[in-house]
Amino acid sequence: TMPLEDAFMKQLRGIMEDNLANEDFGILQLCRELTMSRAQLYRKFKALTNQTVSKYIRSVRLDKAKELLSSTNLTVSEVAFEVGYKSVSHFSTHFTREFGINPSKVNI
Repeated sequence: TMPLEDAFMKQLRGIMEDNLANEDFGILQLCRELTMSRAQLYRKFKALTNQTVSKYIRSVRLDKAKELLSSTNLTVSEVAFEVGYKSVSHFSTHFTREFGINPSKVNI
């Protein structure tokens, strides 16, 4: 059997991946899906990962974006929308900050 922490993180990531394209999916929706209060989620998440939930949500989105950019022919705009960003420039800024490379350079 897997430890509860692993099961929790796996569940959390699964929920995130199911809702990646939904730009409005955030902490409130995550709490609803996990049937936890915001305080419970923050406490448990911080204890397990030592990072914030919103940072984690962003990194799941950006990891998926990197994967899509390197394995598909989707444009940067298409990928940005696919992982839940409304603004391509906002996406590019976060992507570049996370990976040190502009998203338009990934596929080259």
